[in-house]
Amino acid sequence: MKLIPKGRRALIKIDPETSVTKGGIHLPQSKSAERYRTGEVTAVSAKCHELQVGDRVAVNRFKADEHIFDGKTYQLTEEDDILFVYTHDIEVLEPGET
Repeated sequence: MKLIPKGRRALIKIDPETSVTKGGIHLPQSKSAERYRTGEVTAVSAKCHELQVGDRVAVNRFKADEHIFDGKTYQLTEEDDILFVYTHDIEVLEPGET
């Protein structure tokens, strides 16, 4: 099945939520996990100019329509509701760090 979003929407395959690391450490739920989800862009409409299939993104949990296809969770969201696009090679610095 091929899904093609309309308007300025993107279809995001949501990462499974886990509170256990690969090493077996249990993590508490954080407030940020309640607000957004991470996932991979699997389809974009022709009107989306800033997103590409394969981008890793964070999407607002409450501003998207959730759908389940073939047992996987997806969110259909407006391009403007994507919080950020990220890569694994970025480094977030705390204030005062260099």
